[in-house]
Amino acid sequence: MNNSVGNGTDYDHVSSPPISDYLQTFFILLYGIIVIIAIGGNTIVCYLIYAYKRMHTIPNYFIVNLAISDIIMAIFCIPFTFVANLMLNYWPFGEVMCPIVTYLQVVAVFLSAFTLVAMSLDRYIVIVHPFKKRITARKTGFVLLGIWTLSLTIPLPTLLQSKLVYYSNTSGVCLEPWEDFTAKYAYSLIIMILHYFGPLVVLVFCYSKIGYNIWMKNIQGDERNKRRLQLASAKQRLIKMMATVVIFYALCWLPLHVVTLVGEQDPTIYNSPHMPVVWVFCHWLAMSNSCYNPIIYIYMSPKFRTGLKLAVQKCARMRKQSMNCDSDDDDTQVKGQHKQMILKMELKPSKSCPLKGRNGNCQLMFEKILSEEYMMPASIHSDT
Repeated sequence: MNNSVGNGTDYDHVSSPPISDYLQTFFILLYGIIVIIAIGGNTIVCYLIYAYKRMHTIPNYFIVNLAISDIIMAIFCIPFTFVANLMLNYWPFGEVMCPIVTYLQVVAVFLSAFTLVAMSLDRYIVIVHPFKKRITARKTGFVLLGIWTLSLTIPLPTLLQSKLVYYSNTSGVCLEPWEDFTAKYAYSLIIMILHYFGPLVVLVFCYSKIGYNIWMKNIQGDERNKRRLQLASAKQRLIKMMATVVIFYALCWLPLHVVTLVGEQDPTIYNSPHMPVVWVFCHWLAMSNSCYNPIIYIYMSPKFRTGLKLAVQKCARMRKQSMNCDSDDDDTQVKGQHKQMILKMELKPSKSCPLKGRNGNCQLMFEKILSEEYMMPASIHSDT
């Protein structure tokens, strides 16, 4: 079994027909769009939650962690894999970068999966078991620390095993060449279960229970329950948003895992003339999951839309003030130069009052006027 979340797949070194230039250009455009939206959109999400105190909530702390994992994915997973595996068919980034990039790719995937699980468990406790003690901001910090610890620890075998492998008549390919096939199979299976199938089971269970508690239980709409109805509506919006995130996660990663599982049972599928395009599309779909979340948040969350609107207005005001300040500075400089010219003309030396007289009285008067008008330092003269 291959590690579908890193660089190592049988596609890397099986002799397959190359992708046409037209399709390469098309996929370069698609991957470029993913990178731009993933980095830009998730950075905006982090900024909005950081900048506005009303958005400092437990669910949003998890959303920030999810955004960070998507940014890591967009930086380390998409460009390196696309260039090495799909454009050049070899690893051009050196021996040192091979294990580092492959390791960070798996770390990013685990961060996303574990964060989604933590979010679902938090909402499950709050909604299904409302009388249990809720998680605090302090405990949330410990949960996030645990997520990062697990995400950095579990893929350590990838860091240790990844290296450049040289096949006949080829340049180096970044792979995980395990000597023990049983160990490789077990590790790959654990990776797939922990980052996809296991979290998917937990997510389906939690959100099914949450949906039943919110939508299936009758809530009376009298005046006494108005506040309760408002809270239920807010919870519904949040759960819909997070359920959409989970659905996109499941659908985006499913095809790549299917190809990986089928390829493990029958490696000859990689010799198919259509396999390069199929693999590229499945990989692109999995990587595209990193750019959907910011769009989902802004589309489905009124708070995110309001925060984005305020941020745009703030940027517009700052830009306008900066332009006004620059304009005022230019006007002040022009007016100052104009006044200085007038003063020089009015105080033009004459025979009756030469500026460089014996005592320098007229020159002192001229410099005094300039210093008072423009805050210029007057010269200090002494009689000689």
